[in-house]
Amino acid sequence: MKTPPTLFTPLKHGATQAMKILPILLPMGLALPVLGQPYYVMRLKALSLLIAAVFGCAGTIRGAGHYVKVDYPASSVEGELRIAVTYTLWIPDGVKNFRGIIVHQHGAGMTASKEGSTAAYDLHWQALARKWDCALLGPSYHVLNDGDLGPAGSDYWFDPRLGSDKTFVRALGEFAAKAGHPELATVPWALWGHSAGAGWADVMSTLHPERVVAVYYRSGSAFVWTNRPAMYPPVTIPAASYAIPRMCSTGVNEKGLTRILLATYGVYRSKVAPAGFAQDPRTGHECGDSRYFAIPFLDACLAMRLPDKSSKDQTLKPVDLSQAWLAPLGGDTAVPAADYNGKPEESVWLPNEAVAKAWMEYVKTGAVGDTTPPPPPFDVRVTQNGD
Repeated sequence: MKTPPTLFTPLKHGATQAMKILPILLPMGLALPVLGQPYYVMRLKALSLLIAAVFGCAGTIRGAGHYVKVDYPASSVEGELRIAVTYTLWIPDGVKNFRGIIVHQHGAGMTASKEGSTAAYDLHWQALARKWDCALLGPSYHVLNDGDLGPAGSDYWFDPRLGSDKTFVRALGEFAAKAGHPELATVPWALWGHSAGAGWADVMSTLHPERVVAVYYRSGSAFVWTNRPAMYPPVTIPAASYAIPRMCSTGVNEKGLTRILLATYGVYRSKVAPAGFAQDPRTGHECGDSRYFAIPFLDACLAMRLPDKSSKDQTLKPVDLSQAWLAPLGGDTAVPAADYNGKPEESVWLPNEAVAKAWMEYVKTGAVGDTTPPPPPFDVRVTQNGD
């Protein structure tokens, strides 16, 4: 009797079989989950997911979806992307019309760019995408050094205004044509980014506010670049950007980035925009188990903001503030907004009760427990044991 993975459930299975197949599968480039951690650490931590994909979820994996890739070489034209990039899009089967794209953007450096090549294969993020009739996109910039500057450095892509915005939009058009889904060129995006990838997502939300469902920042934002104005001009925040729900998150050991993400949170929340802050109490720049909070947050935002399936008007819905919970910045207890006694513009905004409960657990423990019931079993067989 087999049980498929759920949206937020960690995948755990026996290790004996995996040790036998691991030397075969890893050189083949099979997918591992991506959250900005060092590549060898991610390979070890991804072991349970790999096992589940091969042994425990066969009934779910069969016909679950397919992948489309688009490659662009580095350009020498001013204003275009000066570094090569590969975009991988996971397209779930059975979707008649796509409602959005979830973008999982890696951070700076060679290791992060390699991890980016596996993002679209992550089963947890695929489950979120499938739930909302979305595609899952994992960009992988071909970074050739671990410094931001220099030949094929990350600085060529992490400010979208330097060419990665244009190439990203171009890729969506090509995916739309290849997949036979023209709506992929125009549907909205839910953005997740780590480190420099969070900065990329931050700027994209100011360039295309009408298309961004929500932003989850992990350990980065455009404020990181404020000390380099000659290279990265100041970011102008249009009024429409203040309508986008945002969650800023860092590890407790990231002192400098914590100040930067608090400043990012403050810019939006001071105008009572729907913005929150969540600090992981047990990590540094690595992402730890933050996916178990990031996914519920984006899930709630997609539920609030995606247009109805049957609607001809594809304008994003406004945030439903009536369901919000609030918490004091630096605290660990949230309450319904109507019961909050502090200043809203100084509070942590949370979209609903479910996310508030996840947040309260996450800021205390760095993890979120699974409370969803298991899915029904499949491929059940009865065998007579001879008694």
